[in-house]
Amino acid sequence: MASFAATDGKRISLSSCRRHLGPLAIDLSDAEVECLRNQLYDIAGVALNLMPPTNRATQFASALSSLSEDQRFDVEERAAILEFDGRLTRDQAERLALTMHCNFGIRQLA
Repeated sequence: MASFAATDGKRISLSSCRRHLGPLAIDLSDAEVECLRNQLYDIAGVALNLMPPTNRATQFASALSSLSEDQRFDVEERAAILEFDGRLTRDQAERLALTMHCNFGIRQLA
């Protein structure tokens, strides 16, 4: 399976990955962190490609409107970080941030 590449052909650095993983990365080798990073890019690529190209902005705005003000702020802030640090397009960053928010909510329920 071909690996999904970031829009500009670059991926976030391993040191940035370690920073985001925090204490979870202490016992991981560089090869393991790189593998995790690559898997996350692949998952993000699949998720991004599953959504039809039309009406993405409208879908994002609609999804945000269903959140509380604090949740909306958190998702928008995460999207800005993903866009800048992750070098994603705004559209990709918004969708990934919303997905991360939804997944976090699901984990809280478990």
